[in-house]
Amino acid sequence: MTGKSVLFTIVALVTLLTSAQALAVVSMDPAAERSESTAANMGERHYLLDPVELSPVTGFTVIDSGAGYNIGMHGSYPLLSRTPLYAEASMIAGLYSSRTQFNLTAAARYDIGLANTQVRPFVRAGIGPTFQTAGATVVFNATFGGGILYPINSTLSLRAEAALVDIDGSAGLQITGGISL
Repeated sequence: MTGKSVLFTIVALVTLLTSAQALAVVSMDPAAERSESTAANMGERHYLLDPVELSPVTGFTVIDSGAGYNIGMHGSYPLLSRTPLYAEASMIAGLYSSRTQFNLTAAARYDIGLANTQVRPFVRAGIGPTFQTAGATVVFNATFGGGILYPINSTLSLRAEAALVDIDGSAGLQITGGISL
């Protein structure tokens, strides 16, 4: 096993264990009560383009072929009025030493309601094309991860996310952070 593979495996395990610990703390209310408690815990949220939530993000990706800096945007739209399930579209530009790549991702995000807190942990999974300036023109990407939304006020939240990424068979880890408007 190479050093990169060992590092990736350790980071992936820590991420999964942290996610499992967060899920273990989730209130065991029935689904209807969880939706109500989630809405009550989040307070009344207002977005810049209500009901669309925009999240400009920045971060980095470590993948088999190297590491790179990311900058991009997530756009979220609620699928059902009383369920914390969102459709997300993302555009992340990755700047690497040998290439630039653009990941376009269609994803689903589920916000997990925790009792007595405003912090909103979430899980997210998505797929889409990756356009690269070097090598294959268009390849496939898939992501699975989680993160938190931490409200600052009724219109602004901080967003942090860690995701396992697979781009054309190369596995890696993507870490992003930003704001949610």
